[in-house]
Amino acid sequence: MKSRRWEVHIIAAVVALVVIVGWYFVLLSPVRDKISTLETQITSAQLQKDTAQLTLHRLEQYKKTAPQSRADLVRLSKMLPQNTDIPSLIVELTAATKASGMDFVSITPSDAVQGAPFSVQPLSLRLQGRYFDLEDFLYRLEDYVEYRNESYLVTGRLLQVASLEIIQIAEDSPEISVTLTIDAYLWSGTGAGGGL
Repeated sequence: MKSRRWEVHIIAAVVALVVIVGWYFVLLSPVRDKISTLETQITSAQLQKDTAQLTLHRLEQYKKTAPQSRADLVRLSKMLPQNTDIPSLIVELTAATKASGMDFVSITPSDAVQGAPFSVQPLSLRLQGRYFDLEDFLYRLEDYVEYRNESYLVTGRLLQVASLEIIQIAEDSPEISVTLTIDAYLWSGTGAGGGL
């Protein structure tokens, strides 16, 4: 009878062990795996939420500065257009020559020299007038783009005088003939410094 009791205890222990192992593999292990998967998904969702909140905060900051940024882009596109836009440049130069007292004789554009982020459009100008009128004209060209108080004041194109030749028309006359080569800068894309 004693051995039968041991057998019953052993069988009960084996059945209990099988039930516990079965419960672990059938019920507990899948639930633990599901909990682990859900924790991973929660962590990922929290990270996405934090990233979205940072993006939203940054976009709200951009929204606040958008009007100023638009104004800056308009000024910069006037200073550095993306195409040669020779007619508007001729209008600007003609206005500067008239305001300075010079006479506009001719303008000859050359092919743009491609670069990154800036391209250069060389222009050859011929003007006639007096020496101090020429100084006034050059000042007006320089005044198109000014850097003051950590910002650009833009009233025209970004130009640079590359060469200047002055010839006196007559020995007893104050009139001079001027041949200028001017480089008009163009925006041709992003470079090392980034985009506009």
